[in-house]
Amino acid sequence: MNGICFKETLFNAVINGSKTQTRRLMKDKTPIGNWEETYKFSRYKVGEILYLKEPYSLDTIAFDGKVTYKFDNPNERTVSNGFKWENKLFMPAKYARYFIEITAVRCERLQEISDEDIVKEGTLDWVKWWAEKNAPDYEYQHWINDNINGHDQSESYCNKCGNKEIKRRRKLALKKGYKQTEIEDEIFLDGGWSQEEDRIPHCEICEKNLEYSYIGTDNFMDEEVKYLEFDKSGAYFIEHSDIEEIFNYAGFRRKAYAKLINSINGKGTWESNAFVWCYDFKLIKK
Repeated sequence: MNGICFKETLFNAVINGSKTQTRRLMKDKTPIGNWEETYKFSRYKVGEILYLKEPYSLDTIAFDGKVTYKFDNPNERTVSNGFKWENKLFMPAKYARYFIEITAVRCERLQEISDEDIVKEGTLDWVKWWAEKNAPDYEYQHWINDNINGHDQSESYCNKCGNKEIKRRRKLALKKGYKQTEIEDEIFLDGGWSQEEDRIPHCEICEKNLEYSYIGTDNFMDEEVKYLEFDKSGAYFIEHSDIEEIFNYAGFRRKAYAKLINSINGKGTWESNAFVWCYDFKLIKK
């Protein structure tokens, strides 16, 4: 019996039923002859049963003699008393617990994927994982409320730079004759938004991106998704927004799948527009 590997997030997407399709690069790069001839070279065939490979452990001391799976124990990373996770590439079928059946096979260019198939690839689950993993811990407090020296809400600061600026301003207030107790209540780092003309406010001093500023216009989502990139600021936006609504934008879906396939097969895979085998499958009991 043949096995098949998925990244952890996509493995879980197969198990929960949101991933029912996978694309694999053709080894010979281009189709051979007509479809009937080409199909003979596909790695998997319609009706074939595959087992899902995953990291596992046979450590009888740590897990009471049971076969244990890393995807169920993501925080168990340490090696002690000889314990280790076995490489999923070499997982034998006898330890498998999940199986899929190939229901359809076809050949196409990578960029011919439809918006519907992008969903079947489990891309939404991957985007949620990516956003959670990459979203930075932005501070909510951005601008300095200074009732002594005056304040300008067009200037925003990260927490670190903002506190330094507060110290500078409080020293100025002391020189003006204000008491220390007065100064603390009159100069402080405040919440709310500034730089509202920007989609991503930035620190005035270190230029670090801050929390997203929602303007609330009717076409906000159309504008934001159009320019949304897979960087840390984008991760923050995805994590704190309605991900299903964002994913309804076709342009974003294709960006997401391009990022996903490049993370699996290497930078430039999507751009190469190579020929791929497209396999539809269903999760089955074995």
